Amino acid sequence: MKTMNSPPRPSWRARLARMAVVNGAWALGVLAIPHLWCMWQASPWLRRDTRQTDRLAQGVAEWVTNSVTAEAFHTGDPQFDGEWLFGTYMMAGMGFGQAALAHPEHRAEYSRLMAQCIERLMSPEVREFDRRMWGGDPIEALDSDAHHAAFLGYLNMVLGLHRVVDTASPYAALNDRITDALVRRLDRAPSGILKSYPGEAYPLDNCAVIASIGLHGRAAGMDHRALLECWSANCRNRWVDPATGLLIQAVNPGGGTGSGL
Repeated sequence: MKTMNSPPRPSWRARLARMAVVNGAWALGVLAIPHLWCMWQASPWLRRDTRQTDRLAQGVAEWVTNSVTAEAFHTGDPQFDGEWLFGTYMMAGMGFGQAALAHPEHRAEYSRLMAQCIERLMSPEVREFDRRMWGGDPIEALDSDAHHAAFLGYLNMVLGLHRVVDTASPYAALNDRITDALVRRLDRAPSGILKSYPGEAYPLDNCAVIASIGLHGRAAGMDHRALLECWSANCRNRWVDPATGLLIQAVNPGGGTGSGL
């Protein structure tokens, strides 16, 4: 029973209008807010604003110059902590290299920061995660058949890019040695794919291997096109899922079958 103090019940038209307003506001928020939020700082990057690059590079430089250690990461697994430590310096080095190419006026400073990252990548502490898995050091084993695809591939990318940025790079000889080892190992790999760790092969890590060989060719003036084109065609035929176009995550290094996306 309705009492004298009960407010009047909204009509169905009022309720419908209220629902339309609420749903419209929700849809507008979903369509507009993420877009606006993500683009509000995009303009300086699109204008290739040097100040924006410098601010980002300075932040990264402060991070990597403080000698990041594996203890800074808390994945719950020492192996993954080591990989994150390696990736921190590797990606910072690549970022500084891209900044050097985009802003040549600061090339000397970015080249110096790249060299600092490379020195950390070469340190025993950063190499430990790969040494632990293989039972041997990736650099000391360059004359062997142990692939070390992940460590060597990503490291070699930084070395090659540093050589593009600085034609007098002190890491040129190491870049040559690693590239020679990777090319030789690819030639001997039955499936055309190298192992990141014993029994583990990942097409993504092999893309880094191939990219590093391409960068070496650009920096050293060597022609690796035959290898790059052959490997690229093999990758598209065997390691790309035809239904989605996505790169397969892991493969059997012996039989070459994919194990997931």
